[in-house]
Amino acid sequence: MGDTLICSERDDQDSRSGREVNVGTPRRMIHVIGGSEYGGGSVMIAQWARAAIDAGWEVDILASNPRTQAAARAVGAGVVDLDVARRPIRPLRDFVDLIRLYWFFRNNRYNLVQCHTSKGALLGRAAATLARVPVVVATAHGFAFNERSSQLTIRAITLVERLAARWCHRITFVSEFHGRWAAELKIGRQEQHVVIPNGIPDIADSVERPRKEVREDLGVDEDEFLIVAHARLAPQKGLDVLIDALPEAIAISSRPVRAVIAGEGPDRAVLEDTIRRRDLSKSVTLLGFRSDIADLLAAADVIVLPSNWEGLSISLLEALASGRPVITTRIGSNVEVTSDGRAALLVERDDPEALAQAISRLADDDDLASQLQSRARNAYVDRYTDTEMNRKYVELYDQLVPLAGPPRS
Repeated sequence: MGDTLICSERDDQDSRSGREVNVGTPRRMIHVIGGSEYGGGSVMIAQWARAAIDAGWEVDILASNPRTQAAARAVGAGVVDLDVARRPIRPLRDFVDLIRLYWFFRNNRYNLVQCHTSKGALLGRAAATLARVPVVVATAHGFAFNERSSQLTIRAITLVERLAARWCHRITFVSEFHGRWAAELKIGRQEQHVVIPNGIPDIADSVERPRKEVREDLGVDEDEFLIVAHARLAPQKGLDVLIDALPEAIAISSRPVRAVIAGEGPDRAVLEDTIRRRDLSKSVTLLGFRSDIADLLAAADVIVLPSNWEGLSISLLEALASGRPVITTRIGSNVEVTSDGRAALLVERDDPEALAQAISRLADDDDLASQLQSRARNAYVDRYTDTEMNRKYVELYDQLVPLAGPPRS
């Protein structure tokens, strides 16, 4: 289908069936993702789409990634296969994409456009405003900068974000941390800001196999201390730090330590090379993509997520919901989610020695592990369920549409 489709699959199916398609019908929305890769943000958008559909909205998702498209179809959303907003920045191509999005919005009327990812949110907001879409919402799953970015990078991107904020009615943030940061940087007006933390279905409900069976399939003995990490294999996730920490963790722990890492991504070859160089092939295994994450987490003795930066990590929420002990990094939204380390052990990012010490501490302290299991589960139940998140998004959509007018600067 490529970049030639200018209507959603639902509209195309309705036209072929002879049904009259009234694109001006109220309560019609589209999520603009563009060419972004599939990840935690895509999972969240699919949930919001399902919630809106259940509340009576007609929902499309504009995305070119096949896995994102599949997630859209799975929840009953229409798919718009328009190949725009790809990385990296290319001014001429991006200008063409802006024009294409503008004409798409002019020809396919929506009551509400919700824009995602740095490129998609910038081009989507501009195009939707030019096309006079009644309501425009931008969602900050994070920023194009992070806590490790230089001040020059932060200032430059902030200027762009301040401009783009003039082209939307609301900016939603997936964590309180990012909402506060946006306010400090004066990105948008305070009345535009809405914080709706990410939430997930209860992963404990998805466990299908007994812990013993999963560990046997992984070749892990019951007396071994099993570390599970599940993340995209990319620099952001800090998985190289976990591998670097393993020799010391193995040396100082009273139990044999094993690690498995579930996920795919551009860093796979680099991580495989590191494992070979460190002679860790018997201690850590890259599992590749797995569809049984719930089973893997339930089989773990500890879940380790050494991210360098995050919006609000879906993997961390899954770890908390699994009720297993968690070790993660002391970065903005992780501190928020874990109540400043009450629900997990926090270590500084890019610190293999501190991570090794934390792993050994949990391997040797059953009481601490038990306390963290309980606190992790309570943190998820109290604050990060999908039910509460979805309710807040639907409430936001319903509040905005009756009040809609053209975005004002």
